[in-house]
This record gives sequence, structure tokens and C-alpha cells, in this order.
Amino acid sequence: MGGYYEYSLYDDCWYNNDVEPPTFMNQSKSYWGPPKFPGMENINTSLLKNLQGGLNDYPCGGVAATFKWLDNELVKDAINVPRDAKIFSGDNGDGFTYNMTEKNLLPFYQELVMNTSVRVLVYNGDTDPCLDSLSGQNWTESLGFKETAEWRPWTTDGKQYMGGYVTRYENDFDFLTIRGSGHMVPEYKPKVTLEFLEKWLKGEEWLPYVAPTPPSTQKPKNPDLSE
Repeated sequence: MGGYYEYSLYDDCWYNNDVEPPTFMNQSKSYWGPPKFPGMENINTSLLKNLQGGLNDYPCGGVAATFKWLDNELVKDAINVPRDAKIFSGDNGDGFTYNMTEKNLLPFYQELVMNTSVRVLVYNGDTDPCLDSLSGQNWTESLGFKETAEWRPWTTDGKQYMGGYVTRYENDFDFLTIRGSGHMVPEYKPKVTLEFLEKWLKGEEWLPYVAPTPPSTQKPKNPDLSE
């Protein structure tokens, strides 16, 4: 595990901000983003733009592609920002802090699930060491809802293509994990994300794991031979 891959245990892609500090907005910082490894300053950044695949099913360089897309004038028009706006990542920037607006969301979710018709899905990538799936599982259990379907694997094909695990609770409250995904689940596992979102939006059951049928030990009969 890389020292700064705290949101995806198996992520082997370079963070865009580590090797390409911003050159706009009069930024004079030589560093921007998570800690660098020794020797990183000698890397030819032009080579990094050609990185293709990660260990999961998403492309490296996705962050750079996002910035290029957001810099398109038509996209800026669509999201109602000025065409001369400079869009950048502020994650881990100077002065970037999280401020909690609610000290305890448990009562809110208890009220939502028990007294409304709103369906709730909590999902978590299981290779996110920072906001890990075990914490998410413990949080959902602490709500005190009655379990209607115990922890089980779910698949995308009804056979063996693992999507992750799911636990179901009363009043359409579900907790789902995505196998092999880091923090940004749609980025790391787009195929699996599409599967579970479609199933959830349609109110359909996530397909269970079905063990393969063992090969028969009985010799096949020869139809050309009489019994």
C-alpha cells in the first residue's frame, strides 16, 4: 500500500496533484496534495499522462480527464459557472477542513426509515481504509433496525461475478459493500456500480452467489450401444 493511498488500499495510480502542482491563480507552492515519495521529483511527468489501467476496472488518469472535461466552455455553461473560471481540486489544500453540521445523524435516519416511505441504501467500497466498510456496517447495525436478510454475497451475473456483500433491514433499508473498490465507488468499479444502482432504483433483488455445479462422475451413455 502506498503511503498516501488512504482511500483505496489497492490503488496504484498516481494522484494528479502530486506530480503536477497548479500553475494558475498565482500559486507559488512547489507542493500540492498528499506526501510524495523520495525520488518522485525525478519522474518525467509527460510519461504519467500515458498511464492506462489500474488494478481495478477503472482507468488511471481519470482525474486529468475530469479536469479537461470541466474546462470545456459548454460544460461550464451547463453547470452555470463563468467561462473563465479555474476549476481545481481543493482536497488536502491549505486550510481545507471538515466542519460537521450534525453531531449525530442516527436519530435522523431512524425517523426517516421508521416513519416515512423513503428507501435508503448505504454502500461502501471494501478497500477504503479511511472510511472503511466495517465502520459503515457497525454504524448501520447501531441504528437498531430489524434484520430481514442476513449478510450474504451478491453478484452481477447471478453466478460468480462478485459484486460484494449485502445486509437488508426492515422498511427498505440496505447496507451494501462493493468488493475491491476504494472510496469513489463509481470511479473504481463502474460496471458493478451500474448493476447495484439499477437493481436498487428498480426495487429488484441483488443476485445471490450460486456455487458452480460439480462435474458429474457418472460416465455418459453411448447412444450407439445397446443397453
